[in-house]
Amino acid sequence: MSVITSAPGKILLLGGYSVLERPNVAYVLAVNAFVHAALKTRKDHKVVISIPQFKTKIETTTSEIANVKNESGKFVLSAIATAFQYFKFKSITYSGFEITTKSDAAFALNKGKSGLGSSAAVTVATVKGLFKAFAQSESIDTIHKIAQLAHARAQNKIGSGFDIAAACFGSIKYVRYSPELLKLETKLNCEIKKINLPEQFKLVFASFPKQSMSTTNAVAKVMEFKKNNKSEYAALIQELNAENEQVINALEKNNLDEFKIHFENGRLITKKLGELSGVEIESNAHSALIEETKKNGAFVAKLPGAGGGDSIVALCLTVREANKVKRFWKKRGLNILRI
Repeated sequence: MSVITSAPGKILLLGGYSVLERPNVAYVLAVNAFVHAALKTRKDHKVVISIPQFKTKIETTTSEIANVKNESGKFVLSAIATAFQYFKFKSITYSGFEITTKSDAAFALNKGKSGLGSSAAVTVATVKGLFKAFAQSESIDTIHKIAQLAHARAQNKIGSGFDIAAACFGSIKYVRYSPELLKLETKLNCEIKKINLPEQFKLVFASFPKQSMSTTNAVAKVMEFKKNNKSEYAALIQELNAENEQVINALEKNNLDEFKIHFENGRLITKKLGELSGVEIESNAHSALIEETKKNGAFVAKLPGAGGGDSIVALCLTVREANKVKRFWKKRGLNILRI
């Protein structure tokens, strides 16, 4: 049997840092850039993994997959090992197979970091392929849970899971699960509501050349600030979450004026969080670029996700204005992604 699956990348538009804690909301956009997995079953127990993007090929067996260590292939390996664990738990028969993954060009623009979440997308695409080949009746909810568990194991940490959720369900409002529920046999309590970006919004996304911030390090610094300033942190996150709730409500009601007001408020609160915690979530230079971007066609703009200058996103109201933003960003040396 041969199956082909895919999963999209994401942009965390709302909820940077605050999404780490329940019951704070996030809004995640699934984008038109995908990681694909082509899987062909075998009659023996050999497993062959090909990841051409990283010039990686791994050969093992179904019984040894959980013991294989390979940095370039760790998300695919974890996805397979976790899916096999579930299959055993549910008495689902499986065999060996060959799998090849391929990412769309936007995931590694100019060999840099795009911030679109290729690790989550490849995890979901791999799990979907395995379930399609060996457990044809399983729901997307089960695939989502297995992918969350696999992704967390591969990173040796519990993230909020918004990237895996978007890779499974598309553009969503998201509240993270309780970490203690991330087990094979339990149901996750994350809240997921599908909310597509209104058609009138034209999305423009770009990466900064030779700029990258470690999300892990940034989160660690913010958590250190939280530890030493509990009440101040709690008040700031509460304020940020209230603005994000208002943005999502305005999005659902298609109220552009309210959307813009609360979007800007949330962006500035996130910048303040960075200033207080010593993380350049949005530097003054980036703030100036955002203001110039708005003068050059954007309705709103921000540094998505954890910020720091990996990428910038703008929402425009017309194709003409979107093209104006692209021209402006190109003049500033940014790499425009086709998504």
